Amino acid sequence: MKSISQNRSSDEDDWIEVIIQDGEEQPAIDFDPDDDEADLAVCRAPADADEAAKALLIAARYLRENKPLPWILRSYLAGAIEASMLKPNGDSRNTAFLRELHLAAENRRPVKALWFEVGDLVEMEMRKNGGKLNAAFDQAAKKFSISKSSASRLYKTCLEKRTEMEEIEKQSQEPQQ
Repeated sequence: MKSISQNRSSDEDDWIEVIIQDGEEQPAIDFDPDDDEADLAVCRAPADADEAAKALLIAARYLRENKPLPWILRSYLAGAIEASMLKPNGDSRNTAFLRELHLAAENRRPVKALWFEVGDLVEMEMRKNGGKLNAAFDQAAKKFSISKSSASRLYKTCLEKRTEMEEIEKQSQEPQQ
């Protein structure tokens, strides 16, 4: 007899799914569902077709090993399938599928650098050069092969996201009334 239940893991805050077969418990998932390499590839896919291909190769590895896909890959693949298969039959589906997977771009792709990478580098460069923001943007532009204005825009995004996260953290720590 086979059944599935949830039990506490060794860390009392987490629950894990287990399969109970013939009275013995086994983890239902024996593969780490969080894959940093997959996360990064999917995050970078809109800006870089090579990263999109990497995400698909990671998904293929999971499938060949008969392992469950991490949620980021499930979401990436399911979203591409759903969005493209709702198009009219024919070439528009094919093109839409490639675009949804970020293997093809309609016009210009976004910059390859991620806002948090640029933000971290700009702040590190400002600490090194005495707070000179323009010099930090120059270094970020050079490192990530982007324009200075893109470095500035991504740094601004970084500051906005950090402010949002601080607000959320502050709200979560306030006593509930």
